[in-house]
Formats: sequence, C-alpha cells, structure tokens
Amino acid sequence: MDEKGINVDLSGFSVLSTLNDLEGIYIRQKFLVIEALTGCQTPNVYNVFAGNEKGHQVGNKPIFQCREKSECLQRIFLLANCRAFEINVKQDDSHDQVVLKFDRDCRCTCLCFNRPHMDVKLISKSRQENIGRIVCPFYWCDKGVHVHGQGDELRYKIIAGCCQLGNWCFCSCQACQTIQFDVYDASHQKVGELWKRSAGCIKQCLDSTDNFEIQFPPNATGSDKALLMASAIFIDYMYFEINKDQPEAHHHKH
Repeated sequence: MDEKGINVDLSGFSVLSTLNDLEGIYIRQKFLVIEALTGCQTPNVYNVFAGNEKGHQVGNKPIFQCREKSECLQRIFLLANCRAFEINVKQDDSHDQVVLKFDRDCRCTCLCFNRPHMDVKLISKSRQENIGRIVCPFYWCDKGVHVHGQGDELRYKIIAGCCQLGNWCFCSCQACQTIQFDVYDASHQKVGELWKRSAGCIKQCLDSTDNFEIQFPPNATGSDKALLMASAIFIDYMYFEINKDQPEAHHHKH
C-alpha cells in the first residue's frame, strides 16, 4: 500500500529485485560513431552499470540498456526538451524482454505553463504498471526535476544550483562538464546525490555524450530507484542533449 492508500502488487517484476540490491548506479551514454562523423541526430542509447554507495561504476558488464525510440523528423527539427520519445529498458539477462518503459509526449512549454513530464512503467510478459512520473518544473536559473510516485505523491526533488562552473562554462574539460544535483525527499531533507559528468575531453569534442552517477537514498524502494534512474535520463534530454542543427539550444534549456 502506498502513501495514498492505493493497493499495488508489484511482485513479479524482475527489475525491482535487481534495483533493490543496489546502493547506486552509473549511467553511461553510448558514444555513437555515426552521429559523431555525420552530425545526424540518432536515437540515444544508455548503458546502466551497478554502482557503489557514491554511484561509481562497479564492474564492466551493464545490468540494463536503455534505448530511445523516436521519429527521425522530430530528432532533426525539434529540440530534445520538447520532442516525443519512448525509452525501452532491457535487463541483461531478460532475453530481450523490455522491463521498464519511459514515455514522453511532444510538448511545447512556456515558462511555468504546460511543463514536460515523462511516465515510468514497469513491464513484464503478462502486464505493465505505471509507477510514477518525472516532472520538469520551471526554474529561473537552477536545473531540476520532481519525482512523483504511483499515487502522484511527491517522492523526491532533484535540484542543481545555478552557481556551478558546469552551468556556465561549456569547455570540454572535466571540471566544466561536471554538475552536482542534490536529491531531496518530500520534506526537503537531502538524501542522495546525482552527478552529471563528461564522457571525456576527446569524446565531448566529437559528440555530446554524458554520464551520470546516482547515489540512491538509504530508504529508497525498488520503484524509487527505477524512478531515479529515469530521472537522470530525463535530465539529460531536458538540459544537456544538443541537436547540432540547432546550436542556439546549447545547454540553455529550462
């Protein structure tokens, strides 16, 4: 039973068992040679690795792969923070079975009106269950998202203050490509951290790939961790995804 008294049976979803055992995760956006060479916007792919208590990568084998499904024309002509996409998450040992799905509709927004959101669903062979949504509220200067659970209750706020070098300097060096997001619970107590980091100077010069480290809150459930993983990918699209055909979008998206 959740905070609003909704009885939800989430047993049978293997992804939750995997996430329950993790203290953190490391998300690495896949470097796509075709995109780097041609400048043509291709669907994003993210590999998710187990992480330690600080979100640093543990092991070399990914536990999940997150693959974008979207329309080519939207990738070319629309900004990443408004175009529609679907992210299918497959578990390494799931035999090509999608275990999580992130859905976002195309949405044009202005200041605090019609803010973007992304729905998060658990998937199994027999059913699917919506476990929450990630909402991007309006901030004048800061970056961040709000994480809502299945009953639309606020679970977390993930916020990066504007006074960080990575918000204003767009060089390819590590210091200028690192931004810290603090994870707060519903009572605004800090319970974790999320770091956006560069994929490396050379790769960053060729393509806008980003990596994320997530430190899970101590009392986070498997569903909470799935929502936090989705939040990192949503943050990437909202604030850091660059369409090379639209240079004015370079990191200035709110």
